[in-house]
Amino acid sequence: MLGWRCSFYRCLPRSCCPFSSALKIIQGDLQAEAERNRRAKIIHAEAEFQASQTLVNAAKILGSIPAAMQLRYLQTLTEIGAEQNSTVVVPMPIDIIKPFLALLDKVGKAPGANGAGHIPLTKEVPLSA
Repeated sequence: MLGWRCSFYRCLPRSCCPFSSALKIIQGDLQAEAERNRRAKIIHAEAEFQASQTLVNAAKILGSIPAAMQLRYLQTLTEIGAEQNSTVVVPMPIDIIKPFLALLDKVGKAPGANGAGHIPLTKEVPLSA
């Protein structure tokens, strides 16, 4: 096998970097990093602004059509039920139940609701002692 051998007869420093030059290089790197951070913050702020604009547009659409909010609510419940495979208990607002209660008041009480109008299944026979 051949061996490699290097020999130096004369070595002259071509460039010498004094401390002030090294400091300038480090400061330049820090400035570049600060600039990257600044740009990242601007991009993040623009994304937040776009997200808020999208929410405003969605609120306008949902506010213009009364049933849209209820449909979105039901869609969200469907997604929750499909993802987690669990039972979802949904509280029913009284505003939804009021029309049915008013309908019951209009028609009158349902027969048998409180025992009134009870129709016996068998003929009542007086008990003899």
